Amino acid sequence: MDKKRPIFVLGLQRSGTTWLANMLSSHPCIAAVEADDHQGVHESIFFSHFAKGFGDFNHPKSKARFFENFLESDYGILSEVQSDFLEKNESIDSYHAFFRAVMDDVARKKGSSNWLEKSPHHTLLADELRLAYPDACFICVLRSDEELIPSRLSGFGRTPPSGFKRMSKIIRACAVNAMNHRYIKKLGGKDAQTIVLQYSDLKKQTEQNMKSILAFLELDWTDEVLAMRYKPNSSFAKVRHENSSLTVVDQIVIKLARFFFNIVPLNLLLKIEDKINQDRGIDWPDWCWKRVGRLAPKD
Repeated sequence: MDKKRPIFVLGLQRSGTTWLANMLSSHPCIAAVEADDHQGVHESIFFSHFAKGFGDFNHPKSKARFFENFLESDYGILSEVQSDFLEKNESIDSYHAFFRAVMDDVARKKGSSNWLEKSPHHTLLADELRLAYPDACFICVLRSDEELIPSRLSGFGRTPPSGFKRMSKIIRACAVNAMNHRYIKKLGGKDAQTIVLQYSDLKKQTEQNMKSILAFLELDWTDEVLAMRYKPNSSFAKVRHENSSLTVVDQIVIKLARFFFNIVPLNLLLKIEDKINQDRGIDWPDWCWKRVGRLAPKD
């Protein structure tokens, strides 16, 4: 079967990755797994969660447990994977090969030459993805602390905190944003398969930036990419809470935190983040198995 080109949209949550992915998936040559209740392009969290949560792919029990859980996940259901998928694709010997086979099939059904995946959890796994998919293209979105933090404080219907809790969240956001910025910029300097853009530029000059992205992907322009097919995944769709805006103190904390996290060695930040994730374990989001009504994988 002919292989389709992978496209990965990377960037932190609240950086505009959903908006960008939805525009790109409107192109007839780009296929993605989409649903209204997932605000358009659905996050697979495949490499950050599924590929790490079930053990060795080639161990029969691990593979069976993984496949059962993937089939019942929203992503598995929306990608229309059938129960005999592994039997029909016996040559699949890894999680990466499995995902490619699934997404190649999604692209074939749409008649597209490319498939697109968007999961913020995959951003720091870009080097792993580059090795697994040497033909892939990466589109990375960066957003400034001053834009990102208010969105994170108010995102997903949250009431923005105050006091010490607010300060700790701001510092944490600065640390993660600095780490992702530096990692993405390093990734972008490696070869011609990666493009890096600023959210603010995409917002101000959407059409111009989308034309540049499609040229980077060697795809023809179509006005379809500017059509709004899904409701905006905005933190500020409703009336803004009085604590949503940054205060003078917030801005001082951001500047100090940004300075500090930009001088800390990137490898150290990545090791700390990896240790935090290891201690926390796999944190499955509540929307992963929404369609079958459960919150965690089956044992």
